[in-house]
Amino acid sequence: MVDTKRPTISKKSSPDTKKIVLVVAALALVVLGAYLLNQRGYFGNGVQMQKSMDNVGNIENWPEFVLGVGETVTVKGITIEVVSIGAKSTSIKVEGVSKIIGEGETFDFGKIKVGVKELEYTDNMYTRKAHLYILA
Repeated sequence: MVDTKRPTISKKSSPDTKKIVLVVAALALVVLGAYLLNQRGYFGNGVQMQKSMDNVGNIENWPEFVLGVGETVTVKGITIEVVSIGAKSTSIKVEGVSKIIGEGETFDFGKIKVGVKELEYTDNMYTRKAHLYILA
C-alpha cells in the first residue's frame, strides 16, 4: 500500500538555523564596519580619496602628464599606469593598487598623489587621453 499523504514542511526553525543566521548577520556587520573604517583611513594605509583638487594645495604647480590607455610614467621610481579612461573617470594603477579617479579628483596612494585634471574621451579607446597631476 502506498502512503498518499503529502510531506509537510515545518515552519519552525531549528536552533541550529537560528545560530547560523545570527553568525552570518554578525559577520556581515564586521565586514561592513571594517569597510567603513578602511574608507576613513583608520587602518593606516594612507589611501584616501579627495573630492576636490582644492584640498591638496596648489595642484596647478604639480607636474602634469598626458597619458593614453595602457601608457605608464615613472616618477621617483614609482610607476603609474592608466588602465582605462571613461567619459568621467579613469582607472589608475600604482604599485599594484588600482583606483578609479573622477575628473577633478585626486587620490593619495601613500607614496604618490594622482590628480585627474581633464579627460579626453573618444569612441576609440586608443585615442583617449588622461591629463594627470602627479606628486611624489
